[in-house]
Amino acid sequence: MCELKEILATKVSGPRHIVSNIIGIILRCMAYDVEPYIIKGLEAVDEIILALPFTRYGWFLAIYQLVGRVENSRVIVYYNSAKPRWTASYIIHELSHKGLDIKRSNLFDAIIDETLAYLASFKLGFLDLYEQGIKQYIKSAFMYKAVLNESYEYELVNTILPRILARRLINYNYSYIVNESVNNFHRLVTLWLNTEPTLEDRKALAIGFIFLNIDPLEYGLEKPNEALKETEIEKYPQVVLEGVDKEFIEMTKILEKAAENPSRLRDILAPWWNEIEPILDDLEAYITVYGTRKFRDSSSTRND
Repeated sequence: MCELKEILATKVSGPRHIVSNIIGIILRCMAYDVEPYIIKGLEAVDEIILALPFTRYGWFLAIYQLVGRVENSRVIVYYNSAKPRWTASYIIHELSHKGLDIKRSNLFDAIIDETLAYLASFKLGFLDLYEQGIKQYIKSAFMYKAVLNESYEYELVNTILPRILARRLINYNYSYIVNESVNNFHRLVTLWLNTEPTLEDRKALAIGFIFLNIDPLEYGLEKPNEALKETEIEKYPQVVLEGVDKEFIEMTKILEKAAENPSRLRDILAPWWNEIEPILDDLEAYITVYGTRKFRDSSSTRND
């Protein structure tokens, strides 16, 4: 634990009292079987930046609607002042990716990688932060048949299915799960089934598999018998951005206002211009995408 504390102190950057708080949360929650992977992840990064609201990196994450992002050898994580456990959870998640270093060569590897990253966070006691979202998806998933698109496929692979899997694996030793499941998706699902998931759990996972053209029968899951309701993808129960505070939401609203009034961009963002100027390319890309989305939505409304 002393080694972990020393490495964290050299890697995490931000105001001293905030850094101390986040490191304290991580150390108090650390699980012995996860720690070697976190240390390995720390060795693979140069810096962990705590992105405060209305700072350069806070705006950067708000632009991309992210709470965490890996940029080469840097990990950028949003600092949630209201609930800093979210910040600690995201750090563990990203360091797990780095420590595991799984080559995501296909869809199955991607699900394994995300499952193990969420599992590391859950084993440190952060499952309660995600529990409501997981239960909501499980409760409603088997009621719908969504029209799969690229965006929703990303959510299934990177968020929804990994959380459903990781949630029930926390009683296994982490190294055991890693050794058994890396490059072996079938084994990961088998270990999950061995935890005796509920019928609703199995249905939710099976429907996620069907959306991704994975046959649930090949993995010991039942195909749902219910007639599934057709719905537009926008209405399907999806995971929303979690772990943000009111300041993050305020930044997103300011960005939307700027995107809707590009001729007044500098005036709207004047109080934070020095922070935003280094990421103008990212801001310009956001404005372009925002404008395209608004045009598409308005066209859809007219056609209706």
